[in-house]
Amino acid sequence: MKDLSWLKAQPIAHRGFHDMNREVWENTLSAFARAAEAGFAIECDLQFAADSVPVVFHDHDLQRLCGIRGDVRAKTSAELGLLSIGGTRDKVPTLKQMLRLVAGRVPLIIELKGRKGDDEGFAAAVLETLEGYDGHVALMSFDHWLLRDLKELDAPYPPRPDCRRLQSGDLLRARGGDASRARLHFVPLRPPSKSFHGKGARARPHAHHLDGAGQTGSGAHIRQCRPNDLRGFRSAGDHDFVGA
Repeated sequence: MKDLSWLKAQPIAHRGFHDMNREVWENTLSAFARAAEAGFAIECDLQFAADSVPVVFHDHDLQRLCGIRGDVRAKTSAELGLLSIGGTRDKVPTLKQMLRLVAGRVPLIIELKGRKGDDEGFAAAVLETLEGYDGHVALMSFDHWLLRDLKELDAPYPPRPDCRRLQSGDLLRARGGDASRARLHFVPLRPPSKSFHGKGARARPHAHHLDGAGQTGSGAHIRQCRPNDLRGFRSAGDHDFVGA
């Protein structure tokens, strides 16, 4: 069986090791450099730019992070590379720039942000960019069609499906191993709250957990989960977290 112990060997900085977008913003080269220097694995998000280049960006719209309205997919990677993130020196990076920065120092968990009917070539472009990269990489997506594309392209990276939006037939097995059973610990940027679950939960807890039978993320993600999706999930206090 392929050794996937690296997936849970260290905390994972969600969108890089940022500081709640005060000075170091999410999904920026600064946040990735900070995570790598701290020895944290990195989770990041990919969008597909208008010139078919994978770029590191979470939202579909540019407003929250760049302060302008517009669809991230309507701009080329070069145009996005001119946009400031949060008014800082950081610009929207490409996947290639992020890989060059991290250079295999820490593992990467890369999420493809899909858009149904508009993802032709996305998975292939990600794999092409990753070709020759010397470091641990896992791929994940909330969108089953992208996972199917990765499987059909014989992606050599362990996929991590999102349990909430996939049917059982969509779940993918990693080559020689089962990435869906790995328990991963994400780095929170604030101490876990005792009211993490239920009525008093924060709108946005700053940690992700991937557990044997389910995945949870932000508060919005938790509210979208059905009760059966959270089997095996333990409270935030049961995990070994590292704060910012």
